[in-house]
Amino acid sequence: MLPIALIATSILACGKGGPGPDEVPLQAQGDSGSDTGSDTGTASATGVAGVRGSATVQSVGPDFTYEGTEEIYFESIAGDSWCSILSDVAVVDLGISPCKDCDWSFTLQTSNSQASAGCAVSDASSSGASSYDGATFSYGYIQGKKYGTLAYYYDGYGWYGTYADASWDDQTGDFLYDWPVSNLYGTY
Repeated sequence: MLPIALIATSILACGKGGPGPDEVPLQAQGDSGSDTGSDTGTASATGVAGVRGSATVQSVGPDFTYEGTEEIYFESIAGDSWCSILSDVAVVDLGISPCKDCDWSFTLQTSNSQASAGCAVSDASSSGASSYDGATFSYGYIQGKKYGTLAYYYDGYGWYGTYADASWDDQTGDFLYDWPVSNLYGTY
């Protein structure tokens, strides 16, 4: 695999489950485990970045509970993992407008973030994946006839459906989603 430098905030613009602007530069290394800085060649799409998660979302009276994890991932086109950051996700109340078309919606926050071995994550104020702790975002779920839709709340705009694969079983509470956010480009 080729070394590739990635900036997490560029693929997670608008707070899509990741840090805000000017936070957490991220570098993923290829199989060599080091980057000599002598990469040459032309840029081409070499991978994909996104967020995926799993949770238990259950009805408790008129309300719902949400308990789960979210992974920010960087993968090759073939699906080989370059880097991932796994975080616990819990409900917080920030007064986001409820999603009137959703089966349920929550404002969530990350904690206990851990980076995989393929990642080197740092910023000026701290090092490691803990820089991702405290990221807040809002998700909702809309059940369609065949497929579900992951809804995302954009500050200043409201609720929108995403291009994520999403499913929720209202009997077991199992909620799964995979949201490829961006193609990745590297030099080689």
